[in-house]
Amino acid sequence: HGKGYASEAVGAALRWLDQAGKGRSVCIIDPANGPSLRIAEKSGFREYQRTIFMGDEVILLERA
Repeated sequence: HGKGYASEAVGAALRWLDQAGKGRSVCIIDPANGPSLRIAEKSGFREYQRTIFMGDEVILLERA
């Protein structure tokens, strides 16, 4: 926790997607997961919808 591993992993995955020519990526995050939401926002993801997934509210974020 707090060592930057998640940010590094997201950055690596996004670089791979960019190199592979994938234009859009989406993530699903629990609204209570503040650290993941901050990482997603820093990585360029923006909320586009809230919905229910497997009985729980989730936030859908996209990066184009």
